[in-house]
Amino acid sequence: MKQENIEGPAYAYPRYSSRALAEYLRLGLVEAERANGTPLAVKDVRLVGNLNDEMIRPEMYREMVARWEKQGADVSVFEFPVADGLKHDMIDPNQTYANTGLVYPVVLDAITKEKS
Repeated sequence: MKQENIEGPAYAYPRYSSRALAEYLRLGLVEAERANGTPLAVKDVRLVGNLNDEMIRPEMYREMVARWEKQGADVSVFEFPVADGLKHDMIDPNQTYANTGLVYPVVLDAITKEKS
């Protein structure tokens, strides 16, 4: 598919770099292995997921959450439901399908909210 035919901002996903994708997978594997025994550098972990994401499977990050909790981390998880219709790149305001009015308050809350 030519760049000019791709829906959304010109800087996003012109093509997938197999090298970059391999590096993401390698980093994910390193973190998954680390979660099995290496103590976390932080105890407060906050994750925002999207159950309608066509690229990230929730069971994968839920497994990481379980590992982190087993190590004593205080993990907060918010998952946007499928009904919200959000897609993978739900943060970029320049995406044609962006819904920043829904997403940004949740993400900002996850970043800034004090734990009780």
